[in-house]
Amino acid sequence: MSVNVIPPKNVSTLFIFTEAGPPKQNGSLKFQPWQIDSTKTVQDILEHLGKGDDSWSLVEYHELGDGNWDQGTTVGYKDERAKKSISTFGWTPKRGGLLPPVWLATEKE
Repeated sequence: MSVNVIPPKNVSTLFIFTEAGPPKQNGSLKFQPWQIDSTKTVQDILEHLGKGDDSWSLVEYHELGDGNWDQGTTVGYKDERAKKSISTFGWTPKRGGLLPPVWLATEKE
């Protein structure tokens, strides 16, 4: 028996670093690209990554070039904002196309 799936209308591509903490300056980057329904929440993502407790946050980083990064939005698992959709933070399907990609790291508070 096969299963039919109706894919979500809006899917965001998020590049999530596989090592906890900020990206290493001038180091090798280990990450995985994820296609995520834009209605998912930060809590959903952290739970899926096995980091669904109050001590973890999802942190956006902006690539500056030459191995340099600037920290952007931080959303902790326990934050009220973590219950909002990822599109609330601008992590929409336009990112990585018309707009810069979304680079995220998991970090302990």
